[in-house]
Amino acid sequence: MQVSGKKKWISLLLVVACISLLSGCSNQSSQSSDYNNSFYEAKTSVSPELYEHDSATDLDEYSDSQTETATDAVQTVSPTAEPTKEPTNTPTPTQEPTPIPTPTIEPVPTAEGSSTSDAVITAGLAQEAEITPTGFGEKSDTAVSTVTLLTLGDNILHQKNIDSGLMSDGTYNFDKFFALQADLIAAADIAVINQETTLGGEHYPYAGYPKFNSPTAIGDAIVKVGFDVVLHANNHITDYGTEGLLYTLDYWDTQPAVTVL
Repeated sequence: MQVSGKKKWISLLLVVACISLLSGCSNQSSQSSDYNNSFYEAKTSVSPELYEHDSATDLDEYSDSQTETATDAVQTVSPTAEPTKEPTNTPTPTQEPTPIPTPTIEPVPTAEGSSTSDAVITAGLAQEAEITPTGFGEKSDTAVSTVTLLTLGDNILHQKNIDSGLMSDGTYNFDKFFALQADLIAAADIAVINQETTLGGEHYPYAGYPKFNSPTAIGDAIVKVGFDVVLHANNHITDYGTEGLLYTLDYWDTQPAVTVL
């Protein structure tokens, strides 16, 4: 009886164990099936068309079609670039130079035995004689006068120049300074000289640079050779102040034929 009771319990335990084992396998199979189903559903939800193809070739063709579709979408969205306009160059109008009329020279009749140049000069002098400065647009019988003007300067005496005019009797003579220009000075209607030194005479020592004082004998030579105007408005007239200037003017007061400026 005891052995028979143990066999019953063993058999019962084996049955329970088998039932538990079968129950566990069934649960695992159910879970695996559920997992596979959910995995398939997830993939098919992403791209259901992809999983309808069975071969590798179909998958490549599908991938190419998707790429072409994306390219077409990009080309459709991309804006078309407007063609660039080239700048048009506006031609600059050119101005034609105004022609300058060429003066015509009428031939001058020549007398027998005279050259063409002599005739032209004679005609020019004749026309000049008809022009007068008396009034604008008026004519006069008075012929035009000409004036010749001669100027010389600076007439400045350094110490060597002063010493060269000293005579044996102690006086000074500077006539030789203008010997070569005497004819030109005498021929001029107005001869002007710029006397660059003070003519203080014996009131001051005779001196050259930098404070010039010359003998009044240089003034005598200027008057003798024929100068009409003497200029003293220069930078050395006040080398000895106002007093030296007044001594200079005192000397020229003794030469009324000369105008001093």
